[in-house]
Amino acid sequence: MPADTKSPYEARVDPAASGKPDGDGQGPSEAWHAAWSHVAELREYASHYAQAKADAIKVTLRNAGVYAAIGIIGMLVACTITITAAVLLCMGIAHAIGRLMGNQMWAGELVTAVLILGAIAVGVLVVLNKIKTGWRKTTFKQYEHRHEKQRAHFGHDVEEQARR
Repeated sequence: MPADTKSPYEARVDPAASGKPDGDGQGPSEAWHAAWSHVAELREYASHYAQAKADAIKVTLRNAGVYAAIGIIGMLVACTITITAAVLLCMGIAHAIGRLMGNQMWAGELVTAVLILGAIAVGVLVVLNKIKTGWRKTTFKQYEHRHEKQRAHFGHDVEEQARR
């Protein structure tokens, strides 16, 4: 380093010794004021960030509500179309049967209603029977497994003890 050039550390004067403010030209009150202005700025930025995040959440919730409404409307349209198609099918069957019965439309509608309601009743009974049978089998397997554990642990199970 050349002799006439001083390092930044050597150029700094001790403010207490010279009676002057720090090397940057600020006294303690100006330094506090600058620090508090930075704190206020930081608070504003944090508030801005929090508001932006809150608005992003609002937008997300609003979009979810819109998509839910669109989904509900779509489901209603699909149900309406399905019901209309089912009614038209039933009316077509009823009119065909009515024509076969000598243009007695009321008879065709009656026969169609009885057939459809009968098919629904039979279907419900079959499904209920399958469900009940499945539950029964599951329960029997559960108890059989428990009896096997009892026989392995005690040498007998609850049924054998009940027969004694």
